[in-house]
Amino acid sequence: MSMFERWWSAIVENEAFDADAVKDLLHDDFFFVMDYQMETREDFIEAEREVFKKRHPRETNPVCLFENETSLLIGFGPTEQQLKGKEGFKFNKGTILCAVKDQKIWRILVSVAPKPPDCKCLATFGRILSKRVFNFVTRFT
Repeated sequence: MSMFERWWSAIVENEAFDADAVKDLLHDDFFFVMDYQMETREDFIEAEREVFKKRHPRETNPVCLFENETSLLIGFGPTEQQLKGKEGFKFNKGTILCAVKDQKIWRILVSVAPKPPDCKCLATFGRILSKRVFNFVTRFT
């Protein structure tokens, strides 16, 4: 069974949070990094418990982006149905990079993309930038 399949079984398939299943996935020397913080295995399990209370991991549409014997890359984002139906999906496009050692997750690095700015803000920025570029270019022509 691949690491992603084991992760899926322990985290996504369960209807309730199972701390023992998560702990069985993690190496004894495990730690994870998120938002410039390094956390222990116990901290990670507690953080996962809190995430599980907010929403089931299945709602984040986890997919395996890459896997080999030493690495696992999991991506997240809205499903096509959530995009089409505007079901109130909370934006969560990000990745989890897992380093694997002794067939257990040894390190995790979490990367979450910031929520994109609204279109009005981007349009204003685009107008300001295009004026500055135009002014700069016309000085030399």
